[in-house]
Amino acid sequence: EPDDSGRRRPIPVQGSEFVLETDALIAAVAQAPEISFLKPDHGLDISPRGTFVVNPNTLETSRPGVFAGGDAARGPGALIQAIADGRRAALSIDRHLRGVPLLTPRELLPLPVVHLTDSEIVELSRVAEVNTGSREIMPSAPVQERIRDFREVELGLTEEQARAEALRCLRCGICSECWRCVEVCGPKCIDHQMVDETLQLRVGAIIAATGFDPFDPTVAKQYGYGRYKNVITSLEYERLISASGPTGGHLWRLSDREPVKRLGFIQCVGSRDINTNQFCSSVCCMYATKEAILANEHDRAVHSTIFYTDLRAAGKDFQEYVERAKRQYQVTYVRGRVGEITQDANERPVIWYEDAESGEVGSETVDLAVLAISLVPRRGAKELADLLGVELDEYNFIKTDPFSPMETTRPGVFACGYCRGPADIPESVAQASGAAARAAEVVMAADVMVRV
Repeated sequence: EPDDSGRRRPIPVQGSEFVLETDALIAAVAQAPEISFLKPDHGLDISPRGTFVVNPNTLETSRPGVFAGGDAARGPGALIQAIADGRRAALSIDRHLRGVPLLTPRELLPLPVVHLTDSEIVELSRVAEVNTGSREIMPSAPVQERIRDFREVELGLTEEQARAEALRCLRCGICSECWRCVEVCGPKCIDHQMVDETLQLRVGAIIAATGFDPFDPTVAKQYGYGRYKNVITSLEYERLISASGPTGGHLWRLSDREPVKRLGFIQCVGSRDINTNQFCSSVCCMYATKEAILANEHDRAVHSTIFYTDLRAAGKDFQEYVERAKRQYQVTYVRGRVGEITQDANERPVIWYEDAESGEVGSETVDLAVLAISLVPRRGAKELADLLGVELDEYNFIKTDPFSPMETTRPGVFACGYCRGPADIPESVAQASGAAARAAEVVMAADVMVRV
């Protein structure tokens, strides 16, 4: 039956005793914290188990400046837990001596992790980013040697085995608090102790600059995104050719890591469409041209085809940029609407389109199809508008005055960038300058009125 602590206690059964002959006897000696050295007036709270009562987060005892961890606070446990307590206690002691709080709000939050699905793990294995093979077998001392003394039986992994075991890691821990990022950050702008907080500020003007969200291409099922490995979005393409990306900047097919020689860009995915968004995202034509040029700069044998509805190249020298892509970087522009993407037996995307000039249906097989997804107002735009007391237009962009494009429908609230309508980076920067100037005028005018 359970005792006062909740643990079951043995009850002797009369007449059940027996004698067992042995060649050797090992006494399993119990373990308990050694606190006999303490004076009666030590002032430390002791638990019924004979351990020190501590704050579980800081390991401080009932006496300020005295800390305890490991078996002395937890009772008998694992060595690695005692080591962790030693680190935590050292951190608390350092903060105590410096006169700062022993605990920061950040430490009360669990470390972030990513929960991978079975299909994601299979994909990581397929592209050789993780090894799902068996665990490395730990080398151990032969039985003939281990019976002679009390040395460690497990000899530890070799460097080769340790590297192989590390490749089995799914990297589900987004941050392990190693703080290497803090060490290498030159401007020292990384603070691991920061947490989300809500602030109340009294301001004279507000500028909304919330940006955009990328369109979810899985809605447009005719393009096969998510079903065909070699159909990706423009943002994924940017990551693919980045030197710090998963392929080290090499342009490979995702299905077999073969070099890409033919690229197809499908414009207006999620824009200029009555089924999704009727507005033009403004920037897709030019960033597709840039991405096609980058592909040819990586490999001069790469040929790109851009399927577009109408080419929007209204910025300074934009049209010249397009013409240069045609002349120097093997970029072909086809005016036509893509109706469907299929794939052949070699998992190469087949782009089916209607040529707007001839009216004929055509197809082109490419190594990689890139969806130039539209940019849409941020999620929560309606809630933000209600909070700020401003109106939205029919597409959920913040409505602004046509002749004062930074001003919203509420005085003192301004908008710039993509939250007020499609715009590229230079245009957004110019709008930000204008919004800042208008906000400064409002604040300075109010300050003058107060002083007068």
